Amino acid sequence: SSDLKYHRDQYASDVVKLARDYIGKPVYLVGSSLGATTAVTATSLMPDDVIAAVYSDPPLFNHLRPGDHAGDRFNSRVEALKKAKTVDDLVPMARPQVQSEEAAIERATGWLQMDPNLLEMTANGSAVVGWDVEGQLSTATSRALLMQADPSAGGVLDDDEAEKAMGLLPNARLKKWPGVGHTIHDEQPEDFSSSVKEFFSEE
Repeated sequence: SSDLKYHRDQYASDVVKLARDYIGKPVYLVGSSLGATTAVTATSLMPDDVIAAVYSDPPLFNHLRPGDHAGDRFNSRVEALKKAKTVDDLVPMARPQVQSEEAAIERATGWLQMDPNLLEMTANGSAVVGWDVEGQLSTATSRALLMQADPSAGGVLDDDEAEKAMGLLPNARLKKWPGVGHTIHDEQPEDFSSSVKEFFSEE
């Protein structure tokens, strides 16, 4: 619904409620992109209930970049989402952002299911108003694996931002993915899955 409010903190509140009210025991969290920022925030809210977390190429600091123009990046996509009727309508827009046709189809499929209001709130900045990302990173004390996609291939977390995040996260390891774009799990599904399983299996 266009009435839904997609603030960064609201996603995390939903995850916390799911974990505490329905799962009822400590959890593992894995998130990519917006899902990764959600995992960071959720972990900061319930560190004792998160065994370990994987944050895959989260856009943690994009909104803090000097001269950042989220609207320029998202407005055309918002309009395309409103007009699209099939996945094929969105594949051409996805191709430049990924490394394979299969990944483009996967991304376009996800976009077709998306409420355009999600991107509209990102474009106009309302999704991050009051979002204390630095404070949340510093209080997300659970063991974590921060995955950084390659900025030259479409990754959204640059080297300085990855270093900043690692300085704030109390208990994290950094894994870089050279040559791999933003949706690491789409472009390298087997390696991504293996990395997650290996990390979670560690004590």
